[in-house]
Amino acid sequence: MRDIEIELNIKAMNAGILPAFNSTEIDKLLETLDEEQTRAVKRKFRKMWRKERDRMLKTAENPAEFERISKSFESRSKRRLIVKKMISEQ
Repeated sequence: MRDIEIELNIKAMNAGILPAFNSTEIDKLLETLDEEQTRAVKRKFRKMWRKERDRMLKTAENPAEFERISKSFESRSKRRLIVKKMISEQ
């Protein structure tokens, strides 16, 4: 693992989410957690991407941009990328 990946994994764990950003890794890691931990990790992840979505929507300058931002958050992979970016910038 590269130093950047290690640093990102540590930041993800400190943020309270899984240190994985693709669906296969996420599924494997979720299997290792009990129900309560799984629920908490998923809630924390949702909170993070919703916070970023809301921040981006506030900066939208017109209805078309607002719609584009809203649509981009419909994709799970896009949400993972956005949260990954948020964590890497911390």
